Amino acid sequence: MAEPANIEIAETNAGVDSLMLRLDRMSTLTSGWDSYGAEPPSQQAITNARAFVALLESENILPVTVLPSSAGGVGITFEEQNLQAFVEFRNDGSKALMFSDFDSEETELVSIPERETNPQSIVRRIQEFLNAAQ
Repeated sequence: MAEPANIEIAETNAGVDSLMLRLDRMSTLTSGWDSYGAEPPSQQAITNARAFVALLESENILPVTVLPSSAGGVGITFEEQNLQAFVEFRNDGSKALMFSDFDSEETELVSIPERETNPQSIVRRIQEFLNAAQ
């Protein structure tokens, strides 16, 4: 069994440059990086996550974590009070959004159509959801 990779967690105060560096480092992960056999993020997943992160600074929104996904891909988490939004850029090029409200314990999984390639629309959905906390 492989040793778990030492993955740095991007904190809220991490700037876009720091997030991009963390994404670049994910390309060095090997199969089993989590010690449970997870596949590392594909170049396509990293590229899609980089395009998404590039928009964040101009939109004045930064994630609390940017991590490789144990399902294969890159997961990016945003939080505002009791709300959490999670976007996953999967190894096969697909994307998914999950919205959670910790007060009501409701979770909604939103599938993103493959033809939706504009990361701006994902950022907007996340902003709309998190703004409900204010």
